[in-house]
Amino acid sequence: MNEFLKKDPQDTGGLFTSMQALLAAAVGDQRCAEERIRSAIKIGEGYEHFHHTAYIIASTYALMNKTEPAMKYL
Repeated sequence: MNEFLKKDPQDTGGLFTSMQALLAAAVGDQRCAEERIRSAIKIGEGYEHFHHTAYIIASTYALMNKTEPAMKYL
């Protein structure tokens, strides 16, 4: 994901940033995952296809066993 962000630093919609959150959650780094989620939401604000990012955010929260925010973004 870091390589993709180097090529596309704008990260339209926050998709790459949300993937960083998912990967962080997968390895147990909840602090990093939460920070990347906040960034992805900010980056994706107003983006027409934010639903793709929202799905990844929901998956990230699900990996962290946070049901309420997972359902919100799903």
